Amino acid sequence: MRSVGGLLAGVLLVLGGSAQAAEYGYLHAGEGGKLACAAAPAGWQKRDFDDASWPTREVPPPVPDGGAPADAGADSGCAGTMFLRFRFDVGPELAKLATATLRIRYSHGFAAYLNGNEIARRRLDPGAPAAAVANDYHGLEAERVFVPLKPGALRATGNVLAVEVHPRTAGKAPFADVELVGADGARIVRGPYLQRLSETEVTVIFDTDLPTLGEARWGADERYGAILTDAPPQRHHTLRLTGLKPGAQYHYRVTVRATPATAAQIDGPPILDAVDAGDATFHTAPEAGKPLRFVVYGDVRSGHDIHTLLNQQLIAEDPDLAILTGDLVDRGSDEGDWEKFFEVAAQLLRGLAIFPAAGNHEYARLGRGTVNFLSFFRWPLRAGEEDAGYYSFDAAGVHFVALDSNQYRSPRQLTWLDHDLAEAEKRGARALFVYAHEPPYSTGLHGDNQVCIHDYVPIMERHHVTMFFGGHDHHYERGHVGALDYVVTGGGGAELRTARCGVPGKRPCPPHVQAFFNEHNYVLVEVLPSLMRVCAKRPDGTPLERCVEYPLKSWR
Repeated sequence: MRSVGGLLAGVLLVLGGSAQAAEYGYLHAGEGGKLACAAAPAGWQKRDFDDASWPTREVPPPVPDGGAPADAGADSGCAGTMFLRFRFDVGPELAKLATATLRIRYSHGFAAYLNGNEIARRRLDPGAPAAAVANDYHGLEAERVFVPLKPGALRATGNVLAVEVHPRTAGKAPFADVELVGADGARIVRGPYLQRLSETEVTVIFDTDLPTLGEARWGADERYGAILTDAPPQRHHTLRLTGLKPGAQYHYRVTVRATPATAAQIDGPPILDAVDAGDATFHTAPEAGKPLRFVVYGDVRSGHDIHTLLNQQLIAEDPDLAILTGDLVDRGSDEGDWEKFFEVAAQLLRGLAIFPAAGNHEYARLGRGTVNFLSFFRWPLRAGEEDAGYYSFDAAGVHFVALDSNQYRSPRQLTWLDHDLAEAEKRGARALFVYAHEPPYSTGLHGDNQVCIHDYVPIMERHHVTMFFGGHDHHYERGHVGALDYVVTGGGGAELRTARCGVPGKRPCPPHVQAFFNEHNYVLVEVLPSLMRVCAKRPDGTPLERCVEYPLKSWR
């Protein structure tokens, strides 16, 4: 088995004896702070404001990740906007602090101030008055704000973090729980994770809390040999590793280093030590005609326990790549939801490239989430498709097409699909797989998608698509309609729903449904020279049904 390697998310190693960024906790989850409701006097955010008359807030009850407090009103007692002040001191590390990180769970909009200076504003209009409401809803996953610290931003004693929290609906009690951490150097805060995997290349992506020079070294073993550095200093790092061999395992190592120029840009202390994400491994896609193994799953959303178990099993499966049928998060517009996804999947994503389709929850709310989705997952793009949520790629002579079911009514996407499949046929692709969040056929809660059936299925049948994979409904279903084989696999973590057929006490499923299981699941697909094998499994790897073999269709 090829090991994914590396450490869990958030663990930073040491490279060549260089010190890692040290962290210092100043405010911890569950701290009460001083409280005012509905309105606050002028200057309440400032360090020298006298809050002696403000009552101490009752500590909010602990809640699981992604959960809502049992009684939000117990958090504040505020019917409307809540104003909080937290005091803290800084130790001898003050002279070398480079960043502060605010980690906050809240509902539904907030503004935060450090010693009177605004450091963050989310879902709250600039200059919003005390009675203003948040301009959108926010989930309860924690969100991080990274704040570069300029000289004088903090003092040894009497520092104040001030936070105003606004509900989405006037008169409702908001919720907030905050943490504040300082660090004396740059940190890798997301990734590394892999994208754009092919037979000969892969793209390594990671984020840092300060502008840094990112570096990737890679090779057949931990001696590496090849090296690539990005410039100028930046926070979002995208390093394209090329010239790789098909079907080969590689070790890689990501490091970041801030330069004196970078330190000057942030007007803070010099940050020169390297931070290292540790050794990890991946393997490239096999060459054309060789066996290809990939996994399919979707609808992770807030099912973190199932998602964690699934990730562990996928590491053991060691596939060549993964395609995801959408709904990776609850709200694509919530940075906290994405942080949780990358946190839970961190170890898997270090060694396995995923190719997700956009779900309706990626678009939430009102399409705002597409900006995040498109920034995290960048696939090979053709000119004019940079804003599209649909794409295609090839691996081992197999052609994959990811459709955006949110754009099923788009003539542009429909025309693109017809052309893309025709071109894949001309190149002699040995199999054609199409996937999207919403499938054409499903016996679950959402049922069939008539637009997909009317507009897209005829195109897929005409081009002899090998199989369609979808999600949206949180079960496993395998079927055949007309000339199209399909699988629904939306069991990656989101809650299961009451089955309409195929389980005890319900009617049989329609004849075109060949298998139905109302359980969490993923699918392992093996493409062999003359056939493919589809194996549906539970998150612990036990089979839902025996593997099913399909002959590869031919249009030659």
